[in-house]
This record gives sequence, C-alpha cells and structure tokens, in this order.
Amino acid sequence: MSDKIRLVLITGLSGSGKSTVAKCLEDMGFYSVDNLPVPLLSEFVRVPLGLGAGRDKIAVVTDVRAHGLAAEFARLFAEIDREVVRPTLLYL
Repeated sequence: MSDKIRLVLITGLSGSGKSTVAKCLEDMGFYSVDNLPVPLLSEFVRVPLGLGAGRDKIAVVTDVRAHGLAAEFARLFAEIDREVVRPTLLYL
C-alpha cells in the first residue's frame, strides 16, 4: 500500500461527465475541487498537501477549454513530484 497522495486530474469536453465523476470520487473519500482555473491547478500539483491539508486523495476537475490549459497541462503534469504524489489523468 502506498503512502503517496492520490491526485486524480479530471478533464475533458463539455458535457462529458466530469462533475459526475468528481462526485463519485467524493463518495469514495476524495477531496474534490471542480472548475479549478489553470493558475490554481499549477499550485495544486506543486503543493497538494498545502491546499488539501489532511487529505491523501484529491480529485481536481478542469475543463479542457479553460484558458491556458492546452499550453500548460503537459508541463504541469510533468512537474508533479512523483515521490509524494501518485497522479492519474482522466480524460472524458
């Protein structure tokens, strides 16, 4: 069993069910944040414990159309500290 923070990044097209998935993850004990703007997303992937204190399972929803996401997402995902965080990307 891992002691890393589970970070699920949920994105996709409008109407694809992102919020529904986030609610299901909440039911599974995840701390869920919906419609997170890209500048805050970068903070979340850098310091998930600072923003989700006391949580070891975090789900973040952002719309694929969010300003700056296409340009920044690959870099943000690559910068996640995998020693601390176990990231999962869920594209709907």
